[in-house]
Amino acid sequence: MNEPAVAVPNEAAGTERRLSFAFAKRHGIVVRRIAHGVAECVVREGALPLAVAEARRFLGLSVRIERVKIFGKFSCVFLCKFIHKS
Repeated sequence: MNEPAVAVPNEAAGTERRLSFAFAKRHGIVVRRIAHGVAECVVREGALPLAVAEARRFLGLSVRIERVKIFGKFSCVFLCKFIHKS
């Protein structure tokens, strides 16, 4: 994949903010990419709205959600995002 790593700059500290592997796995939300100030997220079926709200709060961005089946597209996106980091 030629997509850039998803990271949000934290201007005050000069660091990047990323959702952790543990959070993504436990709550079923992965940030696919950030474009034009919006985090494009893949959310597995059955994930709680509170997890999406927490991701939005942590990233400090609006989110666009794509809901997917647990063992379908979400698994593929999840594995690609965390195993094949560049």
